[in-house]
Parts: sequence; C-alpha cells; structure tokens
Amino acid sequence: MKIVKGKLKRPRRIVAHGVEGIGKSTLASGSPGAVFIGAEDGTSQLDIHRFPEPRGWGDIMGALDALKNEEHDYRTVVVDTLDWAEPMVWKFVCERDGKSDIGSYDWGRGYATALDQWRLFLSKLDTLRVSKKDGGKEMGVILLAHSHIKRFENPEGPDYDRYELKLHHKAAGIIKEWADCVLFCNYETYTHEQNGKTKGVDDGTRVMYTERRATFDAKNRENLPPKLPLSWDELVTAQLNLVQQYESLLKEVKDEKLKAKIEEGFKTAKEGKDKAKMAILVNYMKGKIEK
Repeated sequence: MKIVKGKLKRPRRIVAHGVEGIGKSTLASGSPGAVFIGAEDGTSQLDIHRFPEPRGWGDIMGALDALKNEEHDYRTVVVDTLDWAEPMVWKFVCERDGKSDIGSYDWGRGYATALDQWRLFLSKLDTLRVSKKDGGKEMGVILLAHSHIKRFENPEGPDYDRYELKLHHKAAGIIKEWADCVLFCNYETYTHEQNGKTKGVDDGTRVMYTERRATFDAKNRENLPPKLPLSWDELVTAQLNLVQQYESLLKEVKDEKLKAKIEEGFKTAKEGKDKAKMAILVNYMKGKIEK
C-alpha cells in the first residue's frame, strides 16, 4: 500500500455568489487562462473565451469532458451560473425518468434524485484539477451563482433573513461542502441614523466576504482576511504567504510606536500559529498604509 504524506497542492475550488450585477463574472475573468461555460448575458461585455451556449445539461457535461480529453491551454474553468444550470439538471432527470416535472416524483424525491447529477458534475470538475499524463495543466474551478434572501429558521432564537446560494438547498449544501472557498460578493453597506430611523446606505464599493456570518453564507479554508475588495488580484495577493505580506507591509509603517505594537502582536500570533490573527494584522496594515 502506497501512503502519501503531507499536503496535496491542487488548484482551488471557488464558489462566488452575490447580488445581480455585482461583478462575479468580472472577478472570474481575471483568473488565469479562463474559459466560461454558460449563457449569461452579463458576460457579453467581457473579452473572454466561451463554449457555445449550452442548450441542456448534456452540453455542460460535454464541455467538461472536452476540457478533460482534448488538448488546450486553459487553466481555469468557470461555470456562469449555477442557478442558470439547475433547471437543466431537473429537465434532464425528468426526461430520463419519464416525469413531467421535478415536483412529480413520489414523496418529493425529485430534488434528491437530481443530486446524483450534481455529484457527477463535481466529480468531473475534480478530474480537471489533476494533471494529465500527457503533460496537460491542472485546472482551477470557479462556480458562479446569484444570491437570494431566504428566511433562516434559527434554533437558538428569533428567525432572520440571510443571503444564500440561489439553488435548492440540497444542491447548495453539497456544493458548499465541496468548495474550498465560498465568497459572498456585495456592496459594502453602512447604517445611518436619520430622523430616529436606521437606514442602510452604500457608496458603491464592491467587496467579497470570506467568512460565514448570520446574514450570508461564506467559507474559506485558506486563512483569507474576512473581507476583501472584489478583485481577482486582491484574492491572489491575500493568498500569498502571510509572513511575506507582513514583512513587506511593515516596511511601509512609518509610526515607530505603531510598528512596535504590530511586531509584538504578529510575533505572538505567529508563535501561537494563529493565522486568523496574522491575517487580521496584515489587513490592518494595508488599511493604515492606504490612508
């Protein structure tokens, strides 16, 4: 039996969801060697490589097979969007099983039946992340989706609304579990008191959140800062070694008292292997330097 020790370095599996028009496709277009699978009109203004518009679930799966079996120089596959593809999954399983629609299965089993196709889809994506024997490159994966506001049944208190993937909850669950990062993209909002009422306002700043909060779904396995500008370059920079970022940014801090305080905090965090605290300090320095 051959045992492999240590971390396995593989391209990332990213899911990015957000409100309509926030810039999810633009974010993905910045990834290296991207090729898009989808029919979203929102990419018409982008200079990107696309597969022909899929007419059904078989076309989407066929595109993944082509990326696996044919020679090409693409490095990232982007599916735009998951909620656009989901009705194709339902239509495919209904036609295969002789059902009129996804709700016509006994005991509501249609959505569970569709999960087999989602699992096969994710399996094909994972296959693309492994180098080909003929020297082909590993491919990263970016799955885009719209968000919708859904009521969350809180077992510990009052229910509340939150942003979630605009997918059936069973499909959303396995996709979020599979992903290395789930990014929530939105406008940065602030609360403002006026005439005794609290209003939400934004200045047009687009950001992506990397950690789950009560009001939205997010996740990351790479110790990203909790919030980043909505930019592929920012995402790449944030994933560089935290120590390298720290050392580079510390040189730009002119206030000697502040520098000493940051050095002490980073040393403590590093000794305790607290990457979250290290990331917070790096992000803090970025904010100070930008000002």
